[in-house]
Amino acid sequence: MQLDLFYTILDLCYRTKNEKLFNFISEKKPNNHAALSRLLKTQTTLFIKEDSIFSFDKLVDEFLDSIEELYDKSERHCTGRTALFYAIIRRNELAQQQLLAKGAYLGARDFRGQSPICNVNLELLEKHLDSCVKANELNDDGEESVFTIDLSNFFPKENDQMYQAESKLYPLVQLADRLTSNNILNHPVVASIVTLKRYDLRLFIILYFVYHFMHLVGLMITLGNDSEPVIGFISVIYYLLVRFIICFSIEMKISNVHWAKIFLQVAMIIQLFFILIFVLVKFLPEDAKVVHRVIPAIGLLLIAIEFTLVLVKFPWLSCASNIIMITTVLVSYCKSLLPFSPLLTGFALVFHKLFKTDLSDKTDDQLNPFETCQAAILKTIVMTTGEFDTSNIKPQESWEKYIFFLFFLLFVYTPFSNFISGLAVDDTTKLRADADIITFQKEISLLYRLESINLW
Repeated sequence: MQLDLFYTILDLCYRTKNEKLFNFISEKKPNNHAALSRLLKTQTTLFIKEDSIFSFDKLVDEFLDSIEELYDKSERHCTGRTALFYAIIRRNELAQQQLLAKGAYLGARDFRGQSPICNVNLELLEKHLDSCVKANELNDDGEESVFTIDLSNFFPKENDQMYQAESKLYPLVQLADRLTSNNILNHPVVASIVTLKRYDLRLFIILYFVYHFMHLVGLMITLGNDSEPVIGFISVIYYLLVRFIICFSIEMKISNVHWAKIFLQVAMIIQLFFILIFVLVKFLPEDAKVVHRVIPAIGLLLIAIEFTLVLVKFPWLSCASNIIMITTVLVSYCKSLLPFSPLLTGFALVFHKLFKTDLSDKTDDQLNPFETCQAAILKTIVMTTGEFDTSNIKPQESWEKYIFFLFFLLFVYTPFSNFISGLAVDDTTKLRADADIITFQKEISLLYRLESINLW
């Protein structure tokens, strides 16, 4: 029987509730049909009566072989959506429960790169995960019960070649982006998958860390020395080019984003800067001494930033949550500095005007931080951290200096420092509450990346 005729008769069976016709097409159903996807896509309500042959649980048993089939795969614009997709789109909780109970894959991708797990109701998913954990009764010998955990929803079927060549952690990667509580995170089903993958990839995790550590040390030694490295700058440039091409290819393979967006990732931009820095160090003339000092300094800073981005992926010693907390506090500080900048600039110019050295009092060995406008601005910003030097302020001789400094102390430093401390406490409190979720997201991302590289 052809698929179009099969779908037409199937729709007719649903409308007329003709059991004889349904039994007939059930025996004559063609191969690779997508009966469940067809019905869930075209019908707004489905099979509420449980005692009927058209109840959804009975239909799932009858068309179980089509649970992962795509209804529109033969059309020009295939959506790539399985029956579970349409059950979620229609918000048919009965259909979702039945499909999940039969092992519907949560990681199937549609044409937008999304999976059913991106939109499934988390409460419904948590209830289903509870049903996936079963324990047998105690044995007669008094042995402990054995727990059985069903992981079929997170692993594709053995005959599904489309998803066999990709990481089994893909559903968890998308689930991690949706987590708002630790309920699912600490669930035995999710914890079992993470533990198994952590054990399988333990060697790759160690190699990943060792490689980046050696990369960090090697580039720091190369840029830190004034002389050319033994292997030569040209060899280092070739190494960085090959590394960039490999990393870009990996991102193209495991990411669902356009290639232009991959170039805009922080890690890829840093690698491009590495190549540019070593090219400049090699080919700039030697008489440009200032440039030869500044460029390696920028490179050393970028190396430290890159290794920090590597550490944020590791759950060891709370690296991920601590680094993210520091980054969040830093961003909050930079944002809060903007509304205070007019006051800081104004006081910096005031201090420059009042405290700059007179020509009659100036000596060669005297260093005045307010001598120039640039130095005054820098010193004023440092003063917001509590670094003061009041030895030159003498109220009996220069009361105006004393008054302006007192204004700065009362109306800039005190409120600003307390405001920053409050922001830091607020940010860290929120992130401490979400530390488990943050660590889980970073670890899942790392495991997914390593497994994808291994399968590739």
